[in-house]
Amino acid sequence: MKKFILFMVFVTGAFVLPFCFHTEIYRFYLKFYYTHRYPDGQYMDRARKFYDDGNYAELVKFAEPLLYIYIDNNELKRLTGMAMIGLGDERKGAELYTYGMESGKHNEFEAAKVIKILYYADAYDDVLYYYDRGILMNNMDISYYYGVSLLWAGRVDEAYDMFMRAKRGGYSDTRMLYYHTGLALEKKKRFSEAAEYLLMAYRTGPANDDLVNALVRVYGSLGMYDRAGALLRSKKK
Repeated sequence: MKKFILFMVFVTGAFVLPFCFHTEIYRFYLKFYYTHRYPDGQYMDRARKFYDDGNYAELVKFAEPLLYIYIDNNELKRLTGMAMIGLGDERKGAELYTYGMESGKHNEFEAAKVIKILYYADAYDDVLYYYDRGILMNNMDISYYYGVSLLWAGRVDEAYDMFMRAKRGGYSDTRMLYYHTGLALEKKKRFSEAAEYLLMAYRTGPANDDLVNALVRVYGSLGMYDRAGALLRSKKK
């Protein structure tokens, strides 16, 4: 009976406990291997060389286990994120780069590229991560991306300020800039100004349903029901 109990204890120690703690055990052995394979953090030298040489696929492959064991290495996250973007996996690369951001430390060219990717992926929360750290606040394109993200988050006054920065900077897509500025002014209940901006957007080209509906709402708020009706009739044609 004692031999059976000892056998069960052995089985539990050899199989059950490693199964329960396999994640930490796996990370321990991986870290042990890489610490001895690349002493004094030399793995980062290799990662940087892969990146500098444009060997993005090799970097992503090399970094996969390292990111698992060195979870606080933000530089490795940023390098790998940019490599993934270079390979066409833009959304995941941008998110990984963002996870590796440190307060006060950023490369403006890389940050602009990442913010643009996140914006067009509708990842507005991630875009606002950069806004809240004051990154590229005076860049006209980024100001517009910030403005839309802030408007989405209900931070209307800040959104309007960003749209004005984008306008002063000469943001090229005036139609979308005027449209979103009009939406911000509508939320601020500045209906006359909202109508002006939405009308400017309307006159720049074929209007979509969102723009027409916004104009109808604002005209309704101003009591201009004839104009609202005319827009609705033109929409049905």
